[in-house]
Amino acid sequence: MTFNRSVENDKFLRRLALVWSLFAIVYITAISFLNVPQENIRFVDTVIGFLLGTVVSSIIQFFYGSSLGSKEKSMRGEDAIDDQSV
Repeated sequence: MTFNRSVENDKFLRRLALVWSLFAIVYITAISFLNVPQENIRFVDTVIGFLLGTVVSSIIQFFYGSSLGSKEKSMRGEDAIDDQSV
């Protein structure tokens, strides 16, 4: 069984990326403008590092980075196969 889902048409992936993006925006905004108790500073640093290092960069790479290049490469390969079969 193969799954033929593209990133542009996959509503689940788009919604998941939207939820994580909104969470990251809200969290970063909240810790920027609200007072954080001194004993929670290390926790805030850990979460902000995780968000910036993994979630945000992964979303950007998934939609605009290596996955886009792989998709274009696959499309060129499919075009070449179609040209050979004609």
